[in-house]
Amino acid sequence: SGGHDKKNSDLSPIGPWACCAIERNILLEWYSGNVNIVRRKAVQELSLANQVNDEGEESDDTDAISGPNKKTVKSLSRLVSHQSAEIETLRQKLAESEEALLSQSSETNMLKRRIGSNPNKLDDLLDEYSAKISELEKEGRSLKDNILKVTADNEATTKQHQDEISELKINLQQSHEEI
Repeated sequence: SGGHDKKNSDLSPIGPWACCAIERNILLEWYSGNVNIVRRKAVQELSLANQVNDEGEESDDTDAISGPNKKTVKSLSRLVSHQSAEIETLRQKLAESEEALLSQSSETNMLKRRIGSNPNKLDDLLDEYSAKISELEKEGRSLKDNILKVTADNEATTKQHQDEISELKINLQQSHEEI
């Protein structure tokens, strides 16, 4: 019962998303993305607040700062801006690495399953994959046949409509000649 209580206490701050792992992951991805956006905006605002605006005037935040302190503030704002760009690059690389790791993990699990199998199980796996492949091939042939049938039906309908249009044109031309 202690493990159960620990599990509930771990999930309680998350709220109603604690029951569904997919919703929880989506919420955490959304939250992380928005936190990063807010952080980037805050860093951008802090670093821009200490730079010269387009008219060459100092911003209001740096009016009270003069001399060496102004240079220090500007260099620090450049440093913060640079480091925030580096952090964002590292976040992107981390996300890419996590995706690659997830993919490799699933491949590893499949290979472990194959290695851990005895020859009979390997035969079963091969039979399973062969059955799936033949099922997909049948499905592909069926879809191809359906496409051919629909194409033929469309061509027949198009031909019929063209014949009707030609007939109507002839009737129209005859009626114009009669008038």
